[in-house]
Amino acid sequence: PKGLARKLLLPAVIAILVGAILAGWAVGAYHEHQLRQSAQKEAYLLERQVGDALQITHTLMSARVQTAMKVFMDHQGAPSLGKPVTVGHETLPDLQLGGRGQANRTDEVDAVASKTGATATVFGRRGDAFVRIATNVKQPDGSRAVGTLLDASGKAAQNLRRGEAFYGLVDILGAPYLTGYEPIKDGSGQVMGAYYVGFKIASLDESGEAIRQAQVLQNGFVALLDENGKVVFASKNVPPASIREALAGNDRWNLDRKVFAPWGFTIATAFLESDVLGPARAMRFSIIACALVGVVLVSWILVNLLHRRVLAPLGALMEGIEKHDLTLQLADLADDEIGELGRAFNRSNHAYREIFHGLAGDSERVASGSVELSATAEELQRTAGEIADVSERERVQMEEITGA
Repeated sequence: PKGLARKLLLPAVIAILVGAILAGWAVGAYHEHQLRQSAQKEAYLLERQVGDALQITHTLMSARVQTAMKVFMDHQGAPSLGKPVTVGHETLPDLQLGGRGQANRTDEVDAVASKTGATATVFGRRGDAFVRIATNVKQPDGSRAVGTLLDASGKAAQNLRRGEAFYGLVDILGAPYLTGYEPIKDGSGQVMGAYYVGFKIASLDESGEAIRQAQVLQNGFVALLDENGKVVFASKNVPPASIREALAGNDRWNLDRKVFAPWGFTIATAFLESDVLGPARAMRFSIIACALVGVVLVSWILVNLLHRRVLAPLGALMEGIEKHDLTLQLADLADDEIGELGRAFNRSNHAYREIFHGLAGDSERVASGSVELSATAEELQRTAGEIADVSERERVQMEEITGA
């Protein structure tokens, strides 16, 4: 029975265990797939939300830039060149508007800031260079950026040299601004300088706060990068070192980028692979652990059922056979194949018992017949003796008669 139990249970246990492991692996893989899809969808939605917020910001701020430029340019007199002046470390002809020199003045640009909240600058021109001669744009030390040059390789400077306006995103002294530049021309159409108004992007809480609060899964982030790849805003839940690691293409991160065309900025979203693989592995191990517990429990139940329904009746049957006891009758037989085997054993024992009972009767009858035959033989022997005696007496008598 022990061998039978092993033969019956071992394949079942192995099948259950293998099935549970395969099921755990499949469920874990499905969960991983679902998590990955969820993370990608979450990242896509965040990219879209940030993109929409940037688009709204761009639209609103572009309108503010246009309004600020109109305020700045209104009531300005005809341009002309004055005497050379020094602004900061730069020397160039003073730009006059309506006969008033603009170098080192603050009232005009501060009036624009007061009315619109924009930064404002008047540029003078020296050759191909545009120099800030009046501005409320501040340097990192807090001083006005007079005497600093407009980036000669930037789109704004290129447009101004061609006598064209420029509206868009510009890096000003290391910070991004949404800007407008309008050339200042003399009567002949020659560019003598330029007006500038702009709003610093870092001050736009509508976009920045949405990005700082965004998060992908547990440890993912959203970041807004300028056209040079510098982080402007990023989710506050992830350290800057981790953001740099993800942007560098580390395999631990799943990174996606989307360009915001109006500014040339990039919206980057990333999530850790471990945020997907970790829960999937945990689910796999949980299922396999539950399967192991289930296998032990099911095995215990099967062993008990097998012992009660199969092994115990078979043991009783084997014991009866080994005892050669024709009087043995198995009781409490189930209504199944094992029970049928026990009932067949009972019928077989009953049949053999009847046969042996019959043989015993025949033996008794044979024994009785033997006794009768023995008695008859003895009687015949006595009769034969008597006949012999009679014959001997008659022979003697005859001799006596003959002799006489």
